Amino acid sequence: MDVILSNFPAELEFDAKLPATVERAAVKVGELYGLDSAEVSVTLTDNVYIHELNKKYRGIDRPTDVLSFALNEGNDRGIRWTGSQYARRYYYFRRTSRGTSF
Repeated sequence: MDVILSNFPAELEFDAKLPATVERAAVKVGELYGLDSAEVSVTLTDNVYIHELNKKYRGIDRPTDVLSFALNEGNDRGIRWTGSQYARRYYYFRRTSRGTSF
């Protein structure tokens, strides 16, 4: 599976381990669904930008952890935006409240 990672804005700072973690997770999901020859694109972004996208495309005026857009109607392929700041807080809360880890 090909995993394409990017970040927006370009100066976005995040934990150095995050890209490898995202790539491992994407590859694992691909394995579980038998998508060995698939390609996934993930963009890490900040709360400000994912908030703008969430408001523009979903009409929800707040940041979120993930937005996904299909390339074609009825197709699972698409574009994923990951709000790294929001997701970090959300998964930290889940891990500490439920005793699980990502």
